[in-house]
Amino acid sequence: MIPKRTQLGWFEQGPSCTLLNTYSKGVDKDQLQKIASSTTIIDIKPVKGHSFVHLITMGAGEYYGANVNADFFNEKEGTVTFPHPCPGVSPTMELDGGLMKYHHTYMEHGGVYHNHNNSKKGFAKEGSIAFEMYNTKMHRGEVIVDLEDSKWTQTLQKLANGEPVLWSMGCSVPFDICSDCGTKARNLNQRCPCLRFDKLGIDKEGHQKVAINDRPCLHDISDVLVPADKIAFGLRKVASGLNYNQVFINSEENKGLYIPVSVMNKIASRKEADRYSLIVKLASIEKKLLAKTVPESETLSEAMEIPEEQEKDIAKKLETSPLSDITSAGRKHRVMLTPKTFVRIVIKKDDSEPDLSGMDQSLKTVFADMLGDDNLPEILEDGSYEPGASCSKSVEDKVKGLSADLSIDPEAVQKRVIKVALKPKKNLEKKARADEPPTEAAKLLAREYAKYQLSFLAGTCSESDLLLTAIRNHAV
Repeated sequence: MIPKRTQLGWFEQGPSCTLLNTYSKGVDKDQLQKIASSTTIIDIKPVKGHSFVHLITMGAGEYYGANVNADFFNEKEGTVTFPHPCPGVSPTMELDGGLMKYHHTYMEHGGVYHNHNNSKKGFAKEGSIAFEMYNTKMHRGEVIVDLEDSKWTQTLQKLANGEPVLWSMGCSVPFDICSDCGTKARNLNQRCPCLRFDKLGIDKEGHQKVAINDRPCLHDISDVLVPADKIAFGLRKVASGLNYNQVFINSEENKGLYIPVSVMNKIASRKEADRYSLIVKLASIEKKLLAKTVPESETLSEAMEIPEEQEKDIAKKLETSPLSDITSAGRKHRVMLTPKTFVRIVIKKDDSEPDLSGMDQSLKTVFADMLGDDNLPEILEDGSYEPGASCSKSVEDKVKGLSADLSIDPEAVQKRVIKVALKPKKNLEKKARADEPPTEAAKLLAREYAKYQLSFLAGTCSESDLLLTAIRNHAV
């Protein structure tokens, strides 16, 4: 299966996201008919403490083109002809049904999440799909999502004020198909040179190279801090940063605006280059820590440890606060969550404790593992844990109050080192860990935490910050 993400943008008819008016008898049918351009009867009963939001999920590739990742979602069944089929590949293929056939999978598998922290990663739903349809008149998918007011306060407030909210769709396909040579790829490693090195390229005959996603299983609608696509509001893309001289932006604020690709590439690639540099430096420090060639590492590691009960108390204190506020205040006051606290906050499965077994092993080499990951480009682009532009005073006060225990500021760390040095030494040997490889779930948790750390360090960070970040991963 190949995971896919598509940014929900603006269509020519209006925004892709609208807060619905609800009355005692249900949602405002006149409003819904206007924004959905459909006469379909939608019977949704109001729920106290809940709000409903109408979202346009994705447009058919035949009408709206492919996204910047070259993902093309066909509308329906039909015959596709490959201009340059590979040896052994038929020059034509019958498509199964596309969005008209598979958009309903939102009702079976779909949920609403923050920043693509979805069920595939072990996260609980933060909202549900109340209704879905494929709008044949407008050639696009639509859903109505049910959001609990207490969990989505900031997002709903923005929508009520008419402020933009970025949303992104997540799905998986059993394979994608190269529109140029017909190669079927079940993972990124199986992709043909067309999509590896020239995606969205156009040949001399005018054929564009895209990945056809005929059988999507749609399971994720997420609000996102930083979208996966490099251009936030353009669902109708007519160019990519690799093949054309300019990029078309189709949004209400910038209707018809073209931005030079040379500028867009600098904006997009600078963040990714900085992120890659951080991973390389942290992987190097990991190697030194594993070889035990950092003299002060044992003392610093002990100074970074937090008692289990204290970790639970911290998580309890922060669990109702928006993660973007926590990361914003954390960066400002240099307060970095521990791995266990991070997981307890972002993975909320009823009242049960998340399973962290094996995560400690994975964290010791998490950045080196990233460098060898086939999905490294996606990791570099991922903005799931970017700090918000600002945060509430109450959250900032909570985070600031944790500085003594969690700050990576040298002064705060030095105080903890002194406390460690003054503690009576316990002559207890640590129990040897079972020599079993960490599970995929453990690796996933470690990677998510590492992505949070990369967002925390972005911008300016010292060599001391990098060392303490790596040591924190060894102090689990």
